[in-house]
Amino acid sequence: PDDAAAVHTLGRDLRVSDAGFGLYDLVIDPDGGDIDVQTVAGVPNLQQGVRTRIMTEKGTDLLYKTLGCSRIVGLGLSQVDFSTAQIRLVEAVQADPRIAGVRGLTFDTDQPDALVASMDAEVRGFTRPERISVAVSAAAL
Repeated sequence: PDDAAAVHTLGRDLRVSDAGFGLYDLVIDPDGGDIDVQTVAGVPNLQQGVRTRIMTEKGTDLLYKTLGCSRIVGLGLSQVDFSTAQIRLVEAVQADPRIAGVRGLTFDTDQPDALVASMDAEVRGFTRPERISVAVSAAAL
């Protein structure tokens, strides 16, 4: 009952870090000693969930077959490939039940070794869109 409304709406989960190659690891909470893990809540939890969806290829998770982003296959036409990537990312993000829609998806093209996307997500229960930024290293894709 003491948590903010954003935490009630977007939830609380274990914090994970990207261990590379689609693997994750739990983040140890140094304040609680080495026997506890950190948690993430509210908008940061939503960002972590969006990042996980983008990094997971749809159909590869044994427990959640519909979780993830459909494979993006390049055709060698940069504008078509870019548009296809945008469509696939929006599909993956909008599949999150907490998100009603995505507007203003932009990519930071100055990062050659990472996919950096920013978007305004219309979060269910929120009056204004939340700005979500997700960075995924090229090695993890």
